[in-house]
Amino acid sequence: MMILACDTSTKFLSVAIVKDDKILKEYHSEKKDASDDLFIIISRFLKSLDIKLNDFDLFAIGIGPGSFTGLRIGTCAFKTFAFCDDKPLVGINSFDAIACNIKKRNGLVCVIEDARKGKVYAGIYTFDKKQRLKTKQKPALFFMESLLEKIKEPAIFTGGGLEKYKEYISLEDKKFSLAGKELWYPKAGVIAQLAAQRFKKGKIDDPRKLKPLYLHSEKANITKPKKLI
Repeated sequence: MMILACDTSTKFLSVAIVKDDKILKEYHSEKKDASDDLFIIISRFLKSLDIKLNDFDLFAIGIGPGSFTGLRIGTCAFKTFAFCDDKPLVGINSFDAIACNIKKRNGLVCVIEDARKGKVYAGIYTFDKKQRLKTKQKPALFFMESLLEKIKEPAIFTGGGLEKYKEYISLEDKKFSLAGKELWYPKAGVIAQLAAQRFKKGKIDDPRKLKPLYLHSEKANITKPKKLI
């Protein structure tokens, strides 16, 4: 199975072509112009491998949480690819992909993104004995202070929110640790891996109905959690 995967939810653009669990091509770099960069990279990859868009068996896209402009470009492009070529599409929560960047999994993994005014969007994860991702808290809005108070066990923090909060977390509690900066952002190779898992279970998305998870705009559609599980 050959997959074209992408994430445009953060300041990084990540694109990958994966065939039978092997990454054939991958690009991960800070965006300059998201729309131009995305199509240039995809075109370059297709030419290099001498393939076409309709050669893919699955399209996989990170759906955020993330910025409005970046997500709109990525999701619209991949929804169009899937619809026009009549191929399956799988949307992956970008926080899930970031959590999977962490290899040392002795406790919780907490992914955060700055929501301004002392708040963060946070998703909390753990892994089972087979190292499969398990969601303890879907991405939701927290005051940073209350988030830390609610986490009672060892946790490693990752995500773009560490740009602002890494020192605060480090000083708050010794049971908290920080991931390296190279692990803060979603990678398309991981998006492809998670999408393949969903696809094998028969879980795909309708290109006409798939919606991104927006932050920082009038279209923001993540709210406060009812409770922390």
